[in-house]
Amino acid sequence: MIRPDELFGIDTLKDLDEAQRGLVSEMLEERVVMDGKPVFEEGDPGDSAYFILEGSVRVLRQGDEDGEDERTLAEIRNGWIVGEMALLDKGPRSASAIARGRCRFARLPREAFEQMLTDHPTAASLILRRLARMLSMRLRRTNSLVT
Repeated sequence: MIRPDELFGIDTLKDLDEAQRGLVSEMLEERVVMDGKPVFEEGDPGDSAYFILEGSVRVLRQGDEDGEDERTLAEIRNGWIVGEMALLDKGPRSASAIARGRCRFARLPREAFEQMLTDHPTAASLILRRLARMLSMRLRRTNSLVT
């Protein structure tokens, strides 16, 4: 079980008060992934997001079948979220996330988040605002690489 105090350093959850963090912690599942192992892989069903409690992940797009042209998109460290698009749509994973070192995650299933939208809309909207800001920041960064 993830304790509410473990969520203080998670950027996406910074706007939540203590009671709301307690609510979220009840929805989370702990997951540990060892170095070099996938947290999830490109094409997998997008069924959850992962708050990084310890460690970091490399987000990458696969190349061809031989692994050629593999492209690193980002390095995401503890305190951040990975796989967040799964909370917003039901599409397959658009990239893979690979553990760098031993990583500990708080996994938020999409179904739990959807229930939060209904039962606790204030907490869910605070999370959605943070997600929107983060996605906007990432899109701006990507756009700057294209021009």
